[in-house]
Amino acid sequence: MPRKSRLIAQLEAVQYWMRQDPTMQVLWEYATMGGVTPDGRTINLAAEFPRLTTWRTPGPWGEPIDESWIANACVGAASTGARALARLPSMTVTYPLEFIFNQAAKWRQGSGGYAGLRFVAWMDFPGRRAGMGSQHADAGQETYYANMPGLIVVVPGTAYDAKGFLNSAFAGEDPVVYCNYEALASLPIEDIPDEPYTVPFGKAAVRQEGTDLTLVYWGIVSLEVLKALPVIRSAGISVEAIDVRCLKPFDQKTIIDSVTKTKRLLVVTHGHFTADFASHVVAVAAMNVSGAKFDIMAFPDAPAPASFDMITWMTPDAAKIVERVKQLAG
Repeated sequence: MPRKSRLIAQLEAVQYWMRQDPTMQVLWEYATMGGVTPDGRTINLAAEFPRLTTWRTPGPWGEPIDESWIANACVGAASTGARALARLPSMTVTYPLEFIFNQAAKWRQGSGGYAGLRFVAWMDFPGRRAGMGSQHADAGQETYYANMPGLIVVVPGTAYDAKGFLNSAFAGEDPVVYCNYEALASLPIEDIPDEPYTVPFGKAAVRQEGTDLTLVYWGIVSLEVLKALPVIRSAGISVEAIDVRCLKPFDQKTIIDSVTKTKRLLVVTHGHFTADFASHVVAVAAMNVSGAKFDIMAFPDAPAPASFDMITWMTPDAAKIVERVKQLAG
């Protein structure tokens, strides 16, 4: 099986559906929508589907800097029955809230369940890194979209999930908010099938089985969890690690079954502590499992500082996760 980067895996899914559906359009601003595969093939959506002859891409230089228009144009295109993907760069993931909340999310309900909306909002979330400053170092905005009825919200942690979720989104009939943390591209390349495959919505992934404690996470925090797990294992603690990966629909059963077994739940997020989706995970577990212990690790309720020392102190990292697991495991 060929080994591919996260970006190539994602582009393969988009390219496949662009070829299958002559009505599908993809709009972006200045994000990369091209790359070279490990076997030397070039994927360049703007070149393969040129604007002046197909009007399905914005061309080699992207669209003007107007993220609200990009989202609204794609929602409008999808309302005609076409497939449409709007890719929005970091720092702009809240711009399309109005169009997604009042239009995309309510399309099926407003039609009495008759009409779907094949719209995908690909959000490039920045994550939290030193030196970026408060306006460029955010995480956890997937919680905003998970609060909106009518949407599917995914946060793929692996390249395999990234391609599979995009295929599922384009094959479906409901609007999907695809939360892409760009820093996850630093993970080792994975074995990714060339052929299209799907990853089901509403099914969490048990990345590691265990009996002492349930560790739940998703998205950008995957980088720190993967560093922490070997250290926790060497300390003699058996952790069941669960990547939620799809916030809506949410896989309650996998979480409940695990906490029923371990009686301890730690949810780690890089979102802010107050009202993050982590609170919903804990609430679901607490309502269904008696006698368990619960804890949340999150970024404090403050904008991210540019200072390396400050943001390092505030961000849940591998070392902090290890210590919190030890405390909760007793």
